[in-house]
Amino acid sequence: MWIVKRAFVKLAECSPWNGFTADPETERIIRTAKEHGAWVVTFTSQLLVHDLHFQYLPPSPTFLTFPDYTPSKKVRWSLRKASRLKTSIESGASSEMHSLLDHLWERLGRGIPEDFYSILEDAGVGHTLLARIDGKPVACLFYLVDDDKVHYLYSLATSPAYRGSDITSLLVSSFMQKSFAEGAPYLDLCGASVPSIYMFKKQFASTIAWRPRYIATLNPLWKLAKFGASYLYRDLSSHIPEKDRWRNYVVKDLVLDTASHVTHTHKD
Repeated sequence: MWIVKRAFVKLAECSPWNGFTADPETERIIRTAKEHGAWVVTFTSQLLVHDLHFQYLPPSPTFLTFPDYTPSKKVRWSLRKASRLKTSIESGASSEMHSLLDHLWERLGRGIPEDFYSILEDAGVGHTLLARIDGKPVACLFYLVDDDKVHYLYSLATSPAYRGSDITSLLVSSFMQKSFAEGAPYLDLCGASVPSIYMFKKQFASTIAWRPRYIATLNPLWKLAKFGASYLYRDLSSHIPEKDRWRNYVVKDLVLDTASHVTHTHKD
């Protein structure tokens, strides 16, 4: 959980990693937020949660990829183009990603604390994959692995000097191959609320999926202060055709329904 302080107001935001659990502990979420004096607490779930303390926020879109994924002609062309760069793809340390991530956070107008990556790395659930040219990292991918071997593409960044080179496609493709070789039942590409990211990840996905988001008010004065955190309530999914039927595409339901990724494919 992150505690964000804006002026005199504290907001508690659960890490997305909490949302990847099969059964979020809502009572513990509220208790922890209260212990830190938060006025409001939010979390993202893997499934629909029924708790009267929480209200719906606009859901978070993501993409799932299953082992039978087949790259499109466009993706195959991108990989051939990137292969000319003489790139090496190898595991590394999260500390090597910082300069690349700084460019990403500046472009998106938001960021994730550097310590968050090292904490997950030290816990053995976070891993870094790097694309190097002449020994220098030019693209990075941070992923998470849960107890069921599901692999989550948590962060992805590329040096501005290599945008348009398709090296990012090569890195994602390598991540997919590595994940399935390690026995991942499926991949979660994690996040598609920015139109450009949506279009890029769509190329590597089997199906669109959604995670419900929830918010609980812990201090009644939040009604006066919430205008300062309008980003919590913003719907960033206008570019996604399935947004009005998102409850039919909730992550846990899609995973349990083994035929869903065949019925709702997203290939070019």
